[in-house]
Amino acid sequence: MASSMDLRLKQRAVIEFLTAEGCSPIEIFYRMKAVYGEMCLDVNTVRRWTRRSREENPSESTVHDQARTGRPLSASDSKHQSRVDQLIRENRRVKQIDISIEIGISQERVHHIITNLLGYRKVSARWVTRMLTPQITLQRVQICRELLAKFDEDGEDFLRQIVTGDESWDYLKGNRYETDEDVKNAVLSWCRDKTADCFADGIQQFVRRWRLCIERDGDYVEK
Repeated sequence: MASSMDLRLKQRAVIEFLTAEGCSPIEIFYRMKAVYGEMCLDVNTVRRWTRRSREENPSESTVHDQARTGRPLSASDSKHQSRVDQLIRENRRVKQIDISIEIGISQERVHHIITNLLGYRKVSARWVTRMLTPQITLQRVQICRELLAKFDEDGEDFLRQIVTGDESWDYLKGNRYETDEDVKNAVLSWCRDKTADCFADGIQQFVRRWRLCIERDGDYVEK
């Protein structure tokens, strides 16, 4: 099996080549996915590298990392920790293999940084901070109590005022779209097919989760 470094260099080269041919990030992602399978970079990383390739002069770009002066960096030093933390904050569902390929260190070191140094753990397929501080748990309980008080006072009228971001992409995973416009149309079509009750049911779940958060003294609540 190729190392993470080999895969990173190969996929960077593929992205640079297909970008030069005028392929869109989503097209590049699906073409690479067909070849690399589970080892393929996630779509956000492909978009980021596509953008870099477009900004660079093709005659001067390189798939290799730039040489650095000074003392060699450890795979677990503060710079790598900061980079791993940044990638997780950008995409809470990012896979360890994607991080490994992105920054050029082994999956074992990535796992060590995530779980032992940064203190993340997986909750409902998302990376979350492993330990909530007493202050944060207290704030979570306080906020949930305030929300429940508003719900007890105003009932359904209060819930109708809540605005959330949708995660319809989660229901479309596994499908292939050639362009960004195809993705937008698929999301719109998915939303139009849902009844008002479908969205209302999701909002209604907030009340249950607020109560659970209070019962658990501010700890995480699984879906």
